[in-house]
Amino acid sequence: MRYLRLLALLLKHLTGRSIGHIDNFVEWEGMYQDVLRKELFLKKIKGALFSNSSPRINIVQVGANDGKTNDPIYDFVLENKENTNIILVEPTKQVIPYLRKNYSFHGFAEIVNKAIGFDNESSLELYGLKEEYWKYVDDQYNKDWPDYRAPTGIVSSDREYVRKWISENVTLKKSEDDMLMTFRVGSVSPKQILRQSHIMDSVDILQVDVEGMDDSVVYSFFRNSVYPSIINIEKNHLSNEREEKYDMRLESKGYQIFDYSDREKLGVMI
Repeated sequence: MRYLRLLALLLKHLTGRSIGHIDNFVEWEGMYQDVLRKELFLKKIKGALFSNSSPRINIVQVGANDGKTNDPIYDFVLENKENTNIILVEPTKQVIPYLRKNYSFHGFAEIVNKAIGFDNESSLELYGLKEEYWKYVDDQYNKDWPDYRAPTGIVSSDREYVRKWISENVTLKKSEDDMLMTFRVGSVSPKQILRQSHIMDSVDILQVDVEGMDDSVVYSFFRNSVYPSIINIEKNHLSNEREEKYDMRLESKGYQIFDYSDREKLGVMI
């Protein structure tokens, strides 16, 4: 609880809010950004106190897509490029040029065009919408996004999830199976990512958005003995049963859970 009390005091300092019981954080819009700033603040303090400690925070984003559009950490990293290291994991090769361009400002960013493996697979089968049908996507929620963003954003290892999305968001009267793209991509474990990295050997912040497999990605990090201080996932594709199991799993590892929005879930190491 000492960590949470420190978090409360720091958030009060950063936002001017009077923070009471820790449950006040639930459904607080902007909480994630405040927690990111807190983590950076603590890193700077630790770096100042201990000469062998880096003031940079290590971020791994799994399911980075183009890194910018509707992205929960892009603005934070952009504002703190001198104090962040980031590994961007994205399996869809079509968006890698956009991802590389959007992170051209950052001198300590690495892009991994692979998927996180769940059971030491050398490759993973994924599903998406064939590129020739992207122009037929009519998703009102995403209407201001670049043309490539919505169809590449739903790539998943869950075939039925992708089929359902196509049936609901593609206006062309054609079979979902005809429009469905199946491809294999190389997979990598969290431990391999860190072993191959030139910028980090540990993870402070894990950001995950992989269309319904977010919990599995987090479990993969745990199986590799990687326990980030902060874990943020997109929860809205998880069933109630899987979400409950996820909460219990994280709490057993020492995390406190915050459902701060209807789409995202934050785990903070106590």
